[in-house]
Amino acid sequence: MNDILRIKGQFGHNTRKSQVGMPSLPANGTVKSEQIGQMILQLQYLQVYWSDKKINDNALISIEYNRVVAKSNRVRRLIASNTTKTRIVGAKFNKGESYIHHIITYYAPYDSIQESIYELITVKSIVDKQFNGSVNKSIVDKINKKEIRLNSNAISRTSFVNLIVDSFYVEKIFVPTPESTEADTQIVTLYDTKEDYRKWLTVLGIEIELKNIIDKNTFILDKAKYEILVNKVPYLVSMAVKDFAKYEPIESNELPSHEVFTLPPPTNEPIIGVIDSFFDDSVYFSEWVDVCDELKGIPVDNKDREHGTAVDSIIVDGHRINPTFNDGCGNFRVRHFSLITSNGYNSIEIMKKVRKIVTQNRDIKVWNFSIGSALEINENFISYQAFELDKLQNEFDDIIFVVAGTNDNSHSMKKRIGAPADSINSIVVNSIKRGGEPAAYSRKGPVLSFYNKPDIAYYGGDKNEPIRVCTRNGAISTCGTSFAAPFIARKIAFLIHRVGLSREIAKALIVDSAIGWKPNRINNIHSYIGMGVVPIRIEDILHSNDDEIRFVITSEASTYDNYLYRIPVPISNNMQPYIAKATLCYFSECERNQGVDYTSTELDIHFGRITNKGIKTINDNCQNTPDSRIIEASARNYYRKWDNIKVICERQKDRGKAKSLYENGFWGISIKKTERNSKHSPNLVKFGLVITLKNIYGENLINEFIQKCAINELLVSSINVEERVRINTKIEEDIELED
Repeated sequence: MNDILRIKGQFGHNTRKSQVGMPSLPANGTVKSEQIGQMILQLQYLQVYWSDKKINDNALISIEYNRVVAKSNRVRRLIASNTTKTRIVGAKFNKGESYIHHIITYYAPYDSIQESIYELITVKSIVDKQFNGSVNKSIVDKINKKEIRLNSNAISRTSFVNLIVDSFYVEKIFVPTPESTEADTQIVTLYDTKEDYRKWLTVLGIEIELKNIIDKNTFILDKAKYEILVNKVPYLVSMAVKDFAKYEPIESNELPSHEVFTLPPPTNEPIIGVIDSFFDDSVYFSEWVDVCDELKGIPVDNKDREHGTAVDSIIVDGHRINPTFNDGCGNFRVRHFSLITSNGYNSIEIMKKVRKIVTQNRDIKVWNFSIGSALEINENFISYQAFELDKLQNEFDDIIFVVAGTNDNSHSMKKRIGAPADSINSIVVNSIKRGGEPAAYSRKGPVLSFYNKPDIAYYGGDKNEPIRVCTRNGAISTCGTSFAAPFIARKIAFLIHRVGLSREIAKALIVDSAIGWKPNRINNIHSYIGMGVVPIRIEDILHSNDDEIRFVITSEASTYDNYLYRIPVPISNNMQPYIAKATLCYFSECERNQGVDYTSTELDIHFGRITNKGIKTINDNCQNTPDSRIIEASARNYYRKWDNIKVICERQKDRGKAKSLYENGFWGISIKKTERNSKHSPNLVKFGLVITLKNIYGENLINEFIQKCAINELLVSSINVEERVRINTKIEEDIELED
């Protein structure tokens, strides 16, 4: 087995070259006069509808596109969309059996509706009279080149072309309406129009207590108040998601146990933060748990202590309670925050307390969150709870949440995961049986029809093969994602605290270890187990096979292109006999009010051999190249555009072929950073990258690789997990198990 290597090198940085081009239609694209006529009618309806409902002389307008549309193909001329007067305030998907359409909601000047109607009437007239009712790509290109001149001075050439292209991508234009919901209590977000909605709500007869106000656009409303809102101003409702407050602790199926565990007092073991129900200090490991009661004064019974205590037992001593799952990580201390009872609680209060807890306990880097909603997530909106976790992980660049994938106690295998398991920045863990199949209580992803959740899976027990936990009753048998997540929290804490890795690298290693050499899984992520099952032993995460060279790199994306071009992959017989895999992780800024366009930052990975034209990527990634013609849906499906976890992998073949040499055998990495907003973010985005090179002939050339890295001014160090495990074993030598 080879140690994993840490490589440090100086990344270069380049800004993006201007790529302003003339708008055009796709190769077979055609716009007919009838399409333009339909848009005129739809805009005329909007003009009448908004005539007496204007919001500071503005209107909310939803445009459904005929595909998942890239930023470059969204409307350019319609409703003043190319000016600062118009803003995008929401995005969702309309899903059919054979299609997915983007719906983008704009906050635009009311006068822009009339302007668009006038211009479209002019465009339709030109299309009818000059082009016989139809315009194709060839005509548009000739107009752009001034080879065809318009027979009208009523509109400019540029405006005409922009409106033709807009018309091609637009399916329909309409007034936004809320999705129907049935829950008694809603977390309601109104479109961001810069208005003080509390005054509006008061006029409507809707009074909101201060504790139910999340921000200027988001509130908790009961069913009666929500009905008033949607009956009087339905167009204001951006999203309404079911409240999280219906949480119920997972029931345990207790089995008798005669084993009694003991632990010596803790010393300097790493601390994992646990946010859960209450803790029972009568258990044998109570000295290892520092309890912070955030719900003082609330009556608590023994049932309220079981779940949190059971979760803590896995984190503190799970490897001994469950010898089959001895991970080699040792014991951990817990700082336990009691936030939940079986009677439920106001979700706003919960998340406000979570923010306060994280802010005041900055020494804790790994947080376990094994509580979740019995209700399914919305397919178009991230839950408020998940958004808060994502914000925290973006604001604090050294913390990570491990979140349980939530359970389906009906065992239907049909329910979507519940909040906050839709958190994009967190590691979301589902549960499997010992054979690797999803547990019977599993719930499924994805999130927002795109983001892969759960991320990974681990052993959380099932009916006939339970996990053991410890509560006031001693060792009991149970199952649930609540008990799979703490095992992953242990591994993450080991990687961060014992090995000294960044959270980005720790997350990337966990994902990388789960997916293995299975490139078919990358674009066909399992709805229940995500990228795959994480190995039990920490050595299997921090080691590679003798025929593999695995190394980690962490850096920051500060500009558009961030590159490292001198990775000296070993040469054998004047060839490079390797297949490669790379796993990229970063923590994105997120905007909940953007709906399905949730993550704000995209890091696109290009990795492969250096040629005289650039990087020959191992996955044929043609994004962000001068001649790229890839459509948005393909960029998302094949290259995970806008996902903050990316894995690219070459396929193992029985008769592998060594790679030809280019440019002295160097390989390169390019991380290209883009933003959804027009202005590029000035913030640095940290990323972690795990790269594995597998020799197809079984050769072990890691020493040659280390030597060549040193020659090329790359700093290399080994991660020796045996030494780390030896230290942990020494600490545990005095721990006894009494029969």
